[in-house]
Amino acid sequence: MPEYTGNITALGTTRLLEAIRRSGIRPRFYQASSSEMFGSAPPPQHELTPFAPQSPYAVAKLYAYWMARNYRDAYGLFACNGILFNHESPRRGETFLTRKVTRALAFILSGKQRTVYLGNLDAQRDWGYAPEYVQLMWQMLQHDYPDNYVVGTGETHSVRQFVEDAFAYVGIEIEWRGEHQHEMAIVSSLDSRWENVLRTGDVVVQVLPKYFRPTEVDVLQADIRKVQKVLGWEPRVTYRDLVRIMVDYDKLFEGLEPPGQGLHSSKCLGTNGFSSLPTMLPADSIVTSVCRSKQSDVMQAPSQNSSHSSKQMEHGNSSLPYPSCVSQTPA
Repeated sequence: MPEYTGNITALGTTRLLEAIRRSGIRPRFYQASSSEMFGSAPPPQHELTPFAPQSPYAVAKLYAYWMARNYRDAYGLFACNGILFNHESPRRGETFLTRKVTRALAFILSGKQRTVYLGNLDAQRDWGYAPEYVQLMWQMLQHDYPDNYVVGTGETHSVRQFVEDAFAYVGIEIEWRGEHQHEMAIVSSLDSRWENVLRTGDVVVQVLPKYFRPTEVDVLQADIRKVQKVLGWEPRVTYRDLVRIMVDYDKLFEGLEPPGQGLHSSKCLGTNGFSSLPTMLPADSIVTSVCRSKQSDVMQAPSQNSSHSSKQMEHGNSSLPYPSCVSQTPA
């Protein structure tokens, strides 16, 4: 895997940049950099924080970051580095922590799974909503000049807290037992809806040593003052909203009725998780009405006739199409 990530993540970026240079065309290039490049650097991390990568993937990302900067400085390429902290959504891969937890929760509630196995529960991450970050990627490329930007929410939460919040959202309280590599979470109380699949005392989370990293990244927390000032960007979806969005959609995928507060946030943003959901679920599912609602243009580049012109976007002065109801998600 170290050789693979070097070839794809590091050299793949170099091949693209060199192809652009040789072609003579002048596109705008976005390099998907990662908060993993900061590694063991103390939080909060910003654009001038010294990098301290702790994995082959992070090292490869750092190589690609510096290649983008080098081609920008040496050849005048319009190359932006977006240093994105963890960005999540219902589309997240099933092996990534957030989706692993919410998917396992849905499986547990449908009787398909008993326990989810995790690694370091005390690692802290700055989790944000991927659709917002993708929109910001596009916004970076509309600016007058290329630059490097740290993107996140500015908040940090532990893996332990994410697990607790996901279970609590569906009416399940958990209690931690044991320490370190022998730690587990048991059900301490639950909503009566789940008594057919769970009982108090059931082990729903178990730590497995094989999921610990050889060199752990303890805390990642974004300092987003630059992107706020230069591009006028602010994250709209809170950590609480993100947890609820992901739990709601994974429950829907299992044919379970979700609490719905995450769907409310997602619908208000015009980002309904999966456009194909109605074909994946029963016609009378709650998701049908959500996915048939009018799609917002939040993820689309504005047309020439749009009131959100590219000039507005360049100067961070646009009124992006985020309805205010997102911040009014029911408690």
